[in-house]
Amino acid sequence: MIITQKDKELIRAASDLLRKLYHARRHRVAAAVRAGSGKIYAAVGINANLGRCDICAEAAAISKAVSEGEKIFESIAAVKYFPKRKRSALVAPCGVCREFISDFGPVKVIYSAAGSVRKEDVRRLLPNQYNKNGDA
Repeated sequence: MIITQKDKELIRAASDLLRKLYHARRHRVAAAVRAGSGKIYAAVGINANLGRCDICAEAAAISKAVSEGEKIFESIAAVKYFPKRKRSALVAPCGVCREFISDFGPVKVIYSAAGSVRKEDVRRLLPNQYNKNGDA
């Protein structure tokens, strides 16, 4: 899929927030999600002392949007800061985030792979999504 100006705005929102709040031990990733209303919600991931308690940036951004009444999401992007390279870059969501994002329907995920920016429906990144009811 083609990366649009709206997609670039989403990436910029995550990048700007990460620049503002980056902390090597607490906030290394930021994400931004565009809701069906068109509004962008951005949040940082939170690294906890106990890794199992970490909150991914994608989940934080979606939770922020849901807390504001949003129910439908168009697209999401996450960026991570790489200190050795002194720059941030788009990253793909982890498996848990792919499951979480897919709970909200056909959300487009903007990420980087093999040196190029890509945009795909989350269902392509997570074939055979878990279904707690057991129906297909």
